[in-house]
Amino acid sequence: MTIKSSTTAYPCPCCGEGGVEPATLAIVQRLDQLMQGIMVTSGFRCPRHNEQVGGSRTSGHLKGLAVDVRCRTPEERWKLLTNLFFLAVSRIGVGNGFIHFDTDNTKPQNVIWTY
Repeated sequence: MTIKSSTTAYPCPCCGEGGVEPATLAIVQRLDQLMQGIMVTSGFRCPRHNEQVGGSRTSGHLKGLAVDVRCRTPEERWKLLTNLFFLAVSRIGVGNGFIHFDTDNTKPQNVIWTY
């Protein structure tokens, strides 16, 4: 995985604007090291793109505080979740084929949800 500078890492795919915030990016980088490679499938989203993909109007992706990581097998899901817990990530969403995490401290903490 190649990570750009913190101000341009994972910009919106439709307009190229924004990027994942530095504190969230630091978790992505550490997770990449621990997992020996990850694929980020969604980072920052502009409002238009967020709406197109069915994202929440209060999504952390809109603030650059959320990332979705591809997860294809039960074993990969276990390893990813274990490492997110190790990194003290306290907001995790488990979807079919991906795991979302965010660092939005304005939302409830110590939660896991499913899509």
